[in-house]
Amino acid sequence: RIWSVPLATSGEVGQPRGRLMDFDTVLLIGRIIFSVMFIGSGVGHLMDTEGSTAYAESKGLGSNSKLLVQLSGVFLAAGGVAVLLGIWADLAFLLLAVLVLIMGFTMHAFWKETDEQASQTEMALFMKNLTIAGGALMASAIYGAGGGFNDAVLVDNIGLW
Repeated sequence: RIWSVPLATSGEVGQPRGRLMDFDTVLLIGRIIFSVMFIGSGVGHLMDTEGSTAYAESKGLGSNSKLLVQLSGVFLAAGGVAVLLGIWADLAFLLLAVLVLIMGFTMHAFWKETDEQASQTEMALFMKNLTIAGGALMASAIYGAGGGFNDAVLVDNIGLW
């Protein structure tokens, strides 16, 4: 593991002088990067509800599209903030995994496309959602297991609580 490999040793043989990266630091950086997309998408859904609703309607979501866009915006933003701050991170990652899977199957149904280029585009977007969901499920398992690390590293580090 990269975070447990010594960078160098002191004068004494086998005594680690430093680590490439601490496990908590890797998780914190990952949470920050992971959360950016969800917070941005959630805010986008809420700030441009009409545009997102038109897109959802074009994908066949029907008359409830506006409500679904608003709800998904709230869930995306709230999940992203929870992941960023490490608050109930296991539940937040799980929520985002489920949400991304639902969105993948409803918004990027490449198997329904008749145009080859549209099918290719939707397949790439579907696979992106599938990959994000897989990563979120793994992160949920890591945070749910406790792992011996602080679940609110960012909150503690910036003194919010």
